[in-house]
Amino acid sequence: MKEQDNRYSREEMKEQAGLKLIRALTATHLSLESKQKELVYSKIRKKAKISDQSRVGFISIFARYAAVLLIGAVVYHLLFLNSNESTHSSAEFAEVIVPVGQMAELILPDSTHVVLNSNSSLKYRTSFNKKKRGVELVGEGYFTVAKNTEIPFIVSTNIYDIKVTGTQFNVEAYADESITTTLVEGEVVVEWEDAGQSLVMKPGESVEWSLENNKLKKYSSETFNLLSWQKGLIQFRSAPMQQVATYIERWYNVDVKFENKNSQTVLVNGTMLKDKPVLEVLNLLEMTGQVDYEIIEKGHDRPIVIIK
Repeated sequence: MKEQDNRYSREEMKEQAGLKLIRALTATHLSLESKQKELVYSKIRKKAKISDQSRVGFISIFARYAAVLLIGAVVYHLLFLNSNESTHSSAEFAEVIVPVGQMAELILPDSTHVVLNSNSSLKYRTSFNKKKRGVELVGEGYFTVAKNTEIPFIVSTNIYDIKVTGTQFNVEAYADESITTTLVEGEVVVEWEDAGQSLVMKPGESVEWSLENNKLKKYSSETFNLLSWQKGLIQFRSAPMQQVATYIERWYNVDVKFENKNSQTVLVNGTMLKDKPVLEVLNLLEMTGQVDYEIIEKGHDRPIVIIK
């Protein structure tokens, strides 16, 4: 038996890890027709470099893996071998990448619940160690962290870390933008190691790192919109048109440009459904009587919306 076990190469281990993650997508997998399943499997297999032979007789055991419920999200399962350990033990990571216009919901190995917004990604260990539970976020995610006072849960962004033991909070950390953490329940600590800053947050507070001045600030904020986007709603309360434009770009995969700079500061109030086409959303904005728009599609990678 030992000789047979030793025949498993690193490449085969990688294949098995990839298959485990695919099988973890059970809810999505079962809803597809056979031809669709084959097409999806083929695409994922190609990305993960999984051979056809690995499919035969494979039985999934994914208790250590995150159970993932996805809508159009792409999942990569990466196997990193720790060369510093003579026992050849491995540290396994998963990365969930959510395309523009989609959302993803997943349960991490410690039972923490995460909802990822459009154009976001989350990287995490498939089994947390005894010292910390860590994830890396790019984009926006809402976390309901499983309580464990002995092992902190840490969300890392490209600027600062959010450290908690059990709570609910939202993090918005898109590339090349300011980063905002908003606490809904419990207590969190924002730690900016490079600047030697640490801020304790209470429910109803936000901490923002400003891209413009490279500083942290804490302020009181409303949390209604943090729950609405998870339900497929876009809610704005006295939001400047510039902020609305950013949301439209993320969700509908368009570029928004302002012909009249004064339009950027127009305040918007209202609720929109994410599943509505972009034209319907733009028509609602136009009905306010404060802005007009034009769409240019030809000659560009993605449509350009001109706000007038």
